[in-house]
Amino acid sequence: RRQRQMCIRDRGHADFAPRSELEFQLLRYLLDKHQISRVSVERVVSGQGIVAIYQFLRDREFAHESDDIAEAISTWERQTGLQTKTVDPAAVIATAAAEERDRICQKAMEIFVSAYGAEAGNLALKLLPYGGLYVAGGIAGKNLSLMKSGPFMQAFSHKGRVSPLLDKVPVYVVLNPQVGLIGAALRAATT
Repeated sequence: RRQRQMCIRDRGHADFAPRSELEFQLLRYLLDKHQISRVSVERVVSGQGIVAIYQFLRDREFAHESDDIAEAISTWERQTGLQTKTVDPAAVIATAAAEERDRICQKAMEIFVSAYGAEAGNLALKLLPYGGLYVAGGIAGKNLSLMKSGPFMQAFSHKGRVSPLLDKVPVYVVLNPQVGLIGAALRAATT
């Protein structure tokens, strides 16, 4: 019997499913901020999601906003709608979190990684890819230490009475940033 494998890249615009009071507050924040009736998981589990989580924590005054982070986010916000951007706010937030120099950034990445793990676990429960769940995309590879740390895997496997099913699913992070192009080239070569 061939073991099933699955790769996470696009999550299909499923609903964001909050799991804590803070995540419920984030959901309400996003609904109000964007004047929308539902929040897809992409609004939280993506590069833009990292920024949205940061803005939520900043606006809720979770901690003091560092001057350098505030300037980077402000520059990015001013460039909304422009074709060329000079700041990648998700990268700024992730870097500050990794360097442990900004509490809002650290908490934003903690929430992000936990939500990412929960969504990966939901997919694994639906598909049971016992051959492995492959997490692809730039954010996972660039934040490998966070992906390996507790919050991702805890949220991945925290599924109540069916949690033992996920103990049998290995999780891999794809590190090659060209994996999409390689896959497309292989597909084109075989047709």
